[in-house]
Amino acid sequence: MASKENKTSQVLPSHFGFYNKISDHNGWGIKANTYFLSLFRGSIGLINYQSHLFYSHKWDYFYISLGVGPSFSLRGNESSPVSTTGIGSIGIEKESWAFGITGTAPGKFSYKAYRDSDPLEEKLPETIAIGFSYYFSEYLTLYLEARKAFYEKSYFRLSKLDELPNLDRGLGAEGKVSGGFEFKLKTESLWKFRMGMEAGGKYNSKGQNLRGAGLGLGLSYFPNPENKAYFISVSMLNYSIFSKKGARNPENFYYLGGGYLW
Repeated sequence: MASKENKTSQVLPSHFGFYNKISDHNGWGIKANTYFLSLFRGSIGLINYQSHLFYSHKWDYFYISLGVGPSFSLRGNESSPVSTTGIGSIGIEKESWAFGITGTAPGKFSYKAYRDSDPLEEKLPETIAIGFSYYFSEYLTLYLEARKAFYEKSYFRLSKLDELPNLDRGLGAEGKVSGGFEFKLKTESLWKFRMGMEAGGKYNSKGQNLRGAGLGLGLSYFPNPENKAYFISVSMLNYSIFSKKGARNPENFYYLGGGYLW
């Protein structure tokens, strides 16, 4: 989300946006992304749409970025009123490595006729992600990330009665760790291929992970590698390849993203 050497950084899953450079040290932009969630027994899955107007600033190796914007959700045929969502990130980037922290607050939502007649109020969980990357060369990068969703801060009030997420270990059990490598291929255009593993997220009462390790693959395309004016990226996360006995049903996630630099 923040500017990175005066260029857009890699976008989040299902993320589209652009970045407008004001000077060599700051700029602003707009991004939009989607959020998918299905945690409650018998509930209709949620699709959340978010957009942020953000500003970023960089001092030598340190950068900070803050954004705020509207958000609304869909559950079945019912849509919520517009809510407020926020995002912020800080980081350090040097010649061979980078470290950053990003926090998000999706917002609160209400539905007058959820499942035709029941009123529903909910708050989506805030998340925090910590990432590290190391550049071996201009062609190869190592990346690591840990992510935590604070479900203990969320709520789901159906007909004014609280329900808890379908997590066997209770609230706050969503935690993920991922890592992998990124390969660059430079021709007349620039291609980036990313491959990695992800583990964690769903646990039983004994603390055992019920979700097998996931294999992630991503591909980004920059038509003009000199200024990286715009790019398109696609990716997938497959949990069926490394699923284990007694684990959750295999899950697959697909993402599409893009960005533009003015």
